[in-house]
Amino acid sequence: MLWIWVPDLVFIDIFRSRDLSGWAKALWFIFVLFIPLIGVLVYLIARGDSMHERAAQEARQEDREVRRYIQDAAGAPSTARTAHQAGRPAWTAESSRPMSSSARRPKS
Repeated sequence: MLWIWVPDLVFIDIFRSRDLSGWAKALWFIFVLFIPLIGVLVYLIARGDSMHERAAQEARQEDREVRRYIQDAAGAPSTARTAHQAGRPAWTAESSRPMSSSARRPKS
């Protein structure tokens, strides 16, 4: 199962790489396709760092898009949106305090 997954990741990374020309992508693809074990190992050694950077950048971009969609769909008030963008919680210190014991008792 792992052997199917790793070459798939390599093929996906080859075609997502913006720093490779079309010919370089074709050569990497052929190398990994016809000599899979050596091709995958050489690709991971030669381009493993940039592969990780592209994956991390894509994950950050997807996270931003999902957060933006959720905020738009939920209709978050602008104060909560600006507090989130500033890295602060949207609530105030007063609203996060626990209720006093007298406020918790039901009235009879």
